[in-house]
Amino acid sequence: MNNTPNQINYYCQIYLQEAQFARCLQPETLRSYRDVLKNFLKTMPEVQSLNDLSSSTIVEFYKRIHRRAQIESREVKRSTIYTYHSKLNAFFKWLEHQGYLKPGTLYNKVPKPQQPHYSDVKALSKDQIESLIATISLANSQNDFLRARDIALFYTLIYTGIRRGELLGLRTFDIDFDQQLLSIKAQSSKSGRGRHIPMNPLLTLSLRAYFKLLCKRKSKAAYLFISSKQDIGLTTHGLKAWVEKYKALSGVSFSTHSLRHTFATSLAQNNADIVSIKSALGHSSVTMTDRYVRSIGSENARVYIDKLSF
Repeated sequence: MNNTPNQINYYCQIYLQEAQFARCLQPETLRSYRDVLKNFLKTMPEVQSLNDLSSSTIVEFYKRIHRRAQIESREVKRSTIYTYHSKLNAFFKWLEHQGYLKPGTLYNKVPKPQQPHYSDVKALSKDQIESLIATISLANSQNDFLRARDIALFYTLIYTGIRRGELLGLRTFDIDFDQQLLSIKAQSSKSGRGRHIPMNPLLTLSLRAYFKLLCKRKSKAAYLFISSKQDIGLTTHGLKAWVEKYKALSGVSFSTHSLRHTFATSLAQNNADIVSIKSALGHSSVTMTDRYVRSIGSENARVYIDKLSF
């Protein structure tokens, strides 16, 4: 057994290397594990060895997370605690499976938090979407390239529902204008499965306009959406800054996930069957898709109720 000054950090690194090179986890998933473990070590500096791990240690970690949020005058989302629990629990299971901890020491010893309700994620209204489109256009009125890129980026998210990592992994040859299809490669998909998504006519038009300016710019970047400052693919940090920019300018609170959610609920409201929605979202089962569809409130039934006639 390792006896380095920070034994926990050592095993965290071994676990992440195995996840990356042996299990071949997607970059986005791997980043999530790395962030959770890093935050745990930072929040619990006194936890140095495996002997310091116990169920009470994990409960104390959650207490500190909530305490820190109170000091910063913010709330801890249920989804955040759920993510921490699932990622830490997977790490503890690995420690026990490898024989570093005795079976039953930590895995499933801390009560599992309630799964987050997808009703907490609000689909954007038509007015909010129009506001964002207008904001993007006005903010880049003096820059044709950025206006075309940002409109195409927004339409790609709202009209395909792809995940953040899938968007950043798109390459120019993933767009088939003849068949009007957008291809998601297995390498960038969270599920590890590729898929083809039909492109809405507005998305097709916006991508054509963006492609023309990409050619005019003589971009040699491998990825579809590139940085505003360099000829390289847009990064996770760059996409986050993009979201924050238009949240501030438009006053509309949104995220890449809420745009994915909007896509799914809009399909459901337009009578798309759940299997088609599942396929478009790239879910492995309809159970996950049902969580998106389930969030449609009863108030959304008005348009259908108004059409009733007996």
